[in-house]
Amino acid sequence: MIKVIDSIKQLAGIGDKGAMRIIEHFGSEQLAIDAMNDFQIGDIIKLPISQQARVDIIRDIHRRKYGYSHSTILKTAEAKEYYTKIMSIFRQYASTDYARYAISVFCPVKDQKEVLRRQKIVEDSLELIDSLPIASIKKIKDAIKTIESDLGSSGIRGNQVCIGTEDEEIYARLKKTVPSSVIVQFIQTESDVARLSEYDSPRYLDSEDSKFAMYADQIERLEYLPKDTSIERACPEIVLDFVVKNKGRIKAAVQVDEILCERSIFTKDIADAIRSLAKRSEMLTENGIDPKTDEKFRSLHDAIRNLNDRSLKELADIHSQIKDVVANTSMAGDELYAALSSGEPKIPERVLQETINIIKKHETELAKEFGMAENDFAGLFTRDGISPKVSAEKKDILFTRWRDEMNTIRYRLERTIAEDIDNPIGLCEQMFSALLELDVTLTIGSFTKMLGLKKPRLHEKNGYLISGGRNIFLVKEHGAENVQPVDYGLDAACRASVVTGANSGGKTTLLEMVAQAHIMASMGLYIGATDAELPLLDILYVFGKNRGGTSAGAFETLLRSFAEIDISDGRRKMVLADEIEAVTEPGAAAKIVAAIIRHLLKDKDSLVTVVTHLGKEIDKEIDEGIRIDGIEAKGLDEDFNIIVDRNPKLGYIATSTPELIIRRLAKKTGGELYDAICESMR
Repeated sequence: MIKVIDSIKQLAGIGDKGAMRIIEHFGSEQLAIDAMNDFQIGDIIKLPISQQARVDIIRDIHRRKYGYSHSTILKTAEAKEYYTKIMSIFRQYASTDYARYAISVFCPVKDQKEVLRRQKIVEDSLELIDSLPIASIKKIKDAIKTIESDLGSSGIRGNQVCIGTEDEEIYARLKKTVPSSVIVQFIQTESDVARLSEYDSPRYLDSEDSKFAMYADQIERLEYLPKDTSIERACPEIVLDFVVKNKGRIKAAVQVDEILCERSIFTKDIADAIRSLAKRSEMLTENGIDPKTDEKFRSLHDAIRNLNDRSLKELADIHSQIKDVVANTSMAGDELYAALSSGEPKIPERVLQETINIIKKHETELAKEFGMAENDFAGLFTRDGISPKVSAEKKDILFTRWRDEMNTIRYRLERTIAEDIDNPIGLCEQMFSALLELDVTLTIGSFTKMLGLKKPRLHEKNGYLISGGRNIFLVKEHGAENVQPVDYGLDAACRASVVTGANSGGKTTLLEMVAQAHIMASMGLYIGATDAELPLLDILYVFGKNRGGTSAGAFETLLRSFAEIDISDGRRKMVLADEIEAVTEPGAAAKIVAAIIRHLLKDKDSLVTVVTHLGKEIDKEIDEGIRIDGIEAKGLDEDFNIIVDRNPKLGYIATSTPELIIRRLAKKTGGELYDAICESMR
């Protein structure tokens, strides 16, 4: 464990109230500090604080653990919005909340060593994804979802178990650890001991200086446990309850391990232990031991469950057979005379004997069916003459004895199974942790592969080149095959560009793609391009389209935003602006935009790209070193939709949409007005 904090208040954004809530959640400050130093994301995401506060803690601990600074490069709301959208898409590939929180450490940083470390994580994640068929990845993700969503049952219900003890410390430990189905009785009087007999499975855990052990020993069916008996042995339900609750998760772990084969995330010892645990878990149900586990236990279970129905069915058969006997019985004259002369009807001896034989035969058959001794069922059917019935008293005796036997066998089996499982809670914690980390790996790999992202090459030059760039927002929505790749870049000789072109031609999409590439590169992720070489930025400014019109307030706000950019701080910065001319009058816009670009270029570390409709106007105002590029529309289709090549032409002023429409009308109709307008626009 790497020590990253000494106090909870050292965590980013955590004050007195937040620290108190965190400490209360863990039980003590030391336990809370240990969880943070151990970077237990699974515990952090359960903290009773806001979602953003949890994310901030995860990032803060990660930063401290790996020793990099956490000064954000995102300086405008639009830049932060791009990052938020990237993370929103990223999280969609996660199967668990754990992974959704864990990938939040991929925030933009300036530390190249940290970025390269993250790129290696992406590389390893992509390698795993590439090695597996899509169907296998889906199966693994479905299995991993059960780690958080499938908590199994509520645990073992089973029979009524009561453990009594006179030791206060043992009592407290039992109360804290036993499942809800187990009752713990603190023994203080003889009456407390006697109360144990009211439960199906009474146990007495002896202790030093016990006063009532002699009374406990007199209770039938009670399991007496010596004072050196461990809590787990006294109450195997602790282990079994945990296994039953996590049965689905254990099964999921085995399934994942089988799919991964030689790429298993578990060591051989852990994989073998998980399989053994899964096998043992199949012997358990929410009611405790599965009856199929033991032949005698199954027989008792089936007998208790089926005796009522089976005894009634057998009784009906007995009556039917007795009727047949009576119907087929004939009496000689002297037998008839003897029966009539006695004054009371008398059942012939032969019929009585046949009745007894029929009853005995059915009792024997039931005993065989249930796998019991014949004597167990003797007397189940009583008779009044030749009219038999099921003995309620005998049934109660059988049920009581069978339940006692079942409870004895159940406890023996549960104890054997529990002792057979070596530290299942610790094993499962390792297993769950590995599966959750696997989800992080699959999330990173799937995000990278499904969006067709590639590793960017980092350099220290003042410029960038993106080849085959795609806007990942569009790729996610429409698919990579429906998004035209573009090439774009700036270099030391030309650190600023003005992008012109028709409406809906892709100027804003280009600006987004450039921003995405630099943000994702600083996150340590691969980017939406077939190839790219770029620097790590210190600061990114993005100014989006203004929707508020040409008010003086909007214009002043924009100018203040640009004025706040420090052009003498020596930090590498990029400024991306989209149609900023919209906040002022058209006549002055070109001069203002050109002046802003010239001002920003006084900083030799600045890279600037501005999207505008004022290509020709700005061309008259700019100096050498500022390039005008155009996204050229080839024309209009019959519905006046532009046909466009979205790959920018460098050093070219693109045709605007109005100009395209006028040219088309002039060519199609030949009107003097259209010709005159075209001439004026040259």
